Amino acid sequence: MHELAGARGGPPYRPHLSLLYARDLPEEGKPAIADGLGLPLPVTIRVDAAEVWGDFTDDVTRWRRLARVRLEG
Repeated sequence: MHELAGARGGPPYRPHLSLLYARDLPEEGKPAIADGLGLPLPVTIRVDAAEVWGDFTDDVTRWRRLARVRLEG
């Protein structure tokens, strides 16, 4: 997938997992939010799909899902 994304041109492809979007949240406030969740670490999750989203603007409400692939196994 990385090669396919790189072939599209534009900025470098940087896959990531986003758990929080907040434009006005100071960086120093993020650890307090994470600590407040009360999740014992490490956390194990099950992933059943992968999605590609287009961030065509800085406004996250205007992002659109471009593709979704179900993962089985």
